[in-house]
Amino acid sequence: KTNMYFIIVDGAIALDKFDKYYKTNYFPSYISKFEKLGFNYIKNTQSAYPSTVHNLTSLFYLDYHVTEKNYKKYPITNVFPVILEKKNANKVPLIKNLKKINYKFRWFGNSLYNCKMSNSDFCLEGTNGSQEKNFISPNVAVTFLQRGPLIQIYSKITDFLGISIQLDQVFLYPKENDVLHEFMNKMENFKFKNQGYFFFIHNFLPHAPFVFNSDCVLKKGFEKISREKEEEILQSAAKDKNKTLEGYKEQYECMLKRVDEFVNFINKYDPDASVIITADHGNNVKNFYYLAYETFTLIKVEKKCQKDISDNL
Repeated sequence: KTNMYFIIVDGAIALDKFDKYYKTNYFPSYISKFEKLGFNYIKNTQSAYPSTVHNLTSLFYLDYHVTEKNYKKYPITNVFPVILEKKNANKVPLIKNLKKINYKFRWFGNSLYNCKMSNSDFCLEGTNGSQEKNFISPNVAVTFLQRGPLIQIYSKITDFLGISIQLDQVFLYPKENDVLHEFMNKMENFKFKNQGYFFFIHNFLPHAPFVFNSDCVLKKGFEKISREKEEEILQSAAKDKNKTLEGYKEQYECMLKRVDEFVNFINKYDPDASVIITADHGNNVKNFYYLAYETFTLIKVEKKCQKDISDNL
């Protein structure tokens, strides 16, 4: 069974639209290069929804999940990544179909959405039994505390009582969001051929926070950041539109660099694979709201599937 790759480049607008609004000229050279390597860039693709959570839910449900008929009563918990938790995953159409054809689903996530937080069965380590089985996942516990009111309640009580004990900060390591790079480093010695894997790779670039330079080198001082610092970065970027535009441009260019490297990586180590590299949504660049739906899409498929490729994909 040849492997399949579904790669999200989070928040990447269409390459020709990027050129248009940043006055760059990547489209002609990159498209020519990709085509020579067996990849097709599909123009005019758009996302169904303007958010990661809903577009990835529609991916796993293989259909539109929020419609005109159910939008008033759609349960907020019935979305990605909750649908991939152990108690839910076997009901999800994509997972069910992959099991029917005996494919193994493996999830390479980022600092926000990953298999360790949701379902360790989908981590690559789960294939060899080396994954530790914990009664309570530390990642799930941390996520619960961050999203719930307990830390805020604790802070208010300690302030009121004049207690100076501080909770340890939870840190993010932004390099984990450069997921394509991490994947290539980790998988260089992996035996790919005819393994029957469906790799779901959620590359969190060019999405904010904008901490990478165009050459994918982390900016100084961002090797690790606290949740509070991340929030400060996002709020600062929201106030300074020029800073946001430059940050997005740099991380988009980093994303292009990684996609270029990944195309060569796949052709070297897994040349028979089928690959879809696409954005879950676009980005509201320069206040053009429709760009939130315009997406980057690059694919490589078997010859027998070429007939299904068109600009209406």
